[in-house]
Amino acid sequence: MRKEIIALASATGGVGRTSLAIEMAKSMVKMGRYCLIVDFNASNTSMSSLLGVRLNSHAWRSAFRERRTRYEGVAYLPVEAASVGEMIGVLRAVSEMSRDTLILDLPTGYDERIGMAVRFASSSVVVGTGEPSSLIATTQWLRRMSVDGLREEFGEGSDFLSNLPLNWTFEDLSSALGPRFSAQDAGRYLSSLRVGYVLNQRRDLSEGEQTRCLCHAWGTVLGVWPAALPTIRYDERRWFFVRGLGQESQFAGEDTMFSDIVELASEVLKRPLDVRSDRGVVAALIDPVRHPYAYLQISDGGGDPRLAYRRLWEGYRREGGLISHVLDHSTIEHNIKNLEIAYRRTLTVGADELARESVEDVQADEGGSLLDGRESAAVVQADEGSVEAGLDFAARLSSLPTIAQRREMLGLSAQTFSRKSRIPLKILQQIERGGVSPHLSPSYQRAYEKAAHATLDQLEQRRPRSKPLHFG
Repeated sequence: MRKEIIALASATGGVGRTSLAIEMAKSMVKMGRYCLIVDFNASNTSMSSLLGVRLNSHAWRSAFRERRTRYEGVAYLPVEAASVGEMIGVLRAVSEMSRDTLILDLPTGYDERIGMAVRFASSSVVVGTGEPSSLIATTQWLRRMSVDGLREEFGEGSDFLSNLPLNWTFEDLSSALGPRFSAQDAGRYLSSLRVGYVLNQRRDLSEGEQTRCLCHAWGTVLGVWPAALPTIRYDERRWFFVRGLGQESQFAGEDTMFSDIVELASEVLKRPLDVRSDRGVVAALIDPVRHPYAYLQISDGGGDPRLAYRRLWEGYRREGGLISHVLDHSTIEHNIKNLEIAYRRTLTVGADELARESVEDVQADEGGSLLDGRESAAVVQADEGSVEAGLDFAARLSSLPTIAQRREMLGLSAQTFSRKSRIPLKILQQIERGGVSPHLSPSYQRAYEKAAHATLDQLEQRRPRSKPLHFG
């Protein structure tokens, strides 16, 4: 059985990292693994108390040995690493232990010690919540991890990293690289980081969907694209007896968190959290025109582009959602525009051609890193031959089907579609003309547009097709 070293980190305290480490260990034991929890926060005794381990004063600091816990198959090891050198020694020592699964409960925040543990682990998981303070702190945590790793990767000549602004973006990083390094060099390193993100204490199902978009946003802005891991719902009644505050028999109802934790443990063990394993390269280096499937988070051209586009679009557009605490309004609008370009590109070229793009094609594509709109248009014209070569890229995008065009292709009048979609006729006509209704707020208008597209999707799926439809 392959040995797994899983590092659990968090940018802020109080997100449930320690409790999640225990629950993951218990789930992995049921999968046939023997877990050792390495506690780097032993001095606050929270982990030891939850595991039923009594530490004798400060004697544990000099006794490097694992201890039995109240849970069969789960061992506990309190450690202390006050410096990078001590952290390296601890990591080497625990990696030689007989347990096949090591869960490292790292200190809160980020410093060089945590960076060393994150890079040493086979998989690293950042735990956060949907609170604005946690989202903002996690974004800064990813920035510090990136700079720390790039400094070690580039070695001499990496002093320019110290001059980056506090809220730097991948564009700032690319501009500061200088002649010795390129955006491709930085992208290749950032794409190799094995890190995932867990949204703990999920409040509703929509936050689970938004997590996928949140990781996409981090990828486009920072170049670090964490794997969106299964989210964990929160149930106060469950933690009541888990923490020993009451008998388990007093807990009535279904254990709503157990299935989420088992799914998370299975996902972490199933594959390394390497962004190249399912996305090819970080989003900041993907041109939505040349590689739309990769930009829409569809592996090797598989999956439904419309569904992927809609899921990401809804995450970016949600007012007061997770994205609103990470990106500013202009960046959100820019990403939405790129999503639309990628989706329309799949319609223009067709899935058969784009599905042949491989991971090597994306990584070897040196011209598709930071293309602007004019360069993207030139690439598309060159790829599609002489027939399309004379067309302006923006004009071709505007010629793709709108709500009105899709409705007419289905042979529906505005009145009939209004009844089927339950959208008032006047509002539908206003939306089809592309104007902004003075009687609707932007959020309501977007909701009507979403309802119109969803109805068209259903009608198109029911319609029998003898051959694929070609737009344009």
